[in-house]
Amino acid sequence: MTTSGPVETQAQEDARLIAEARALGFEYSPQERPEEVEPVCWIWPENLPAFELWARVFTQWRTDPEGRRSGLDYAAVVALGGLHWGRKRLADAMDDLRVIELEFLRLMRVSEVS
Repeated sequence: MTTSGPVETQAQEDARLIAEARALGFEYSPQERPEEVEPVCWIWPENLPAFELWARVFTQWRTDPEGRRSGLDYAAVVALGGLHWGRKRLADAMDDLRVIELEFLRLMRVSEVS
């Protein structure tokens, strides 16, 4: 599982798409974008176990003194994951779960700053 780079703002995305369109020889206007677009998320089969675990435990957070999420409560993760999956399958998904957790925390911090 890989993590993504910095999150683009809408203006940055629009500028990038305009530049890419011009490089290909056509014009693009952000107004051409449909207003209501259902986001699509594709999950590679090898990442599905970690995503399924994330879906079960993403409400189980430890918080810092200011009430911000600081990391998953791994006692709860082991309890919930072990209950539904068993230790072997849980152990196989834990490294990928940590990647998801760290990326989620990074995105939360980015959204707090902007």
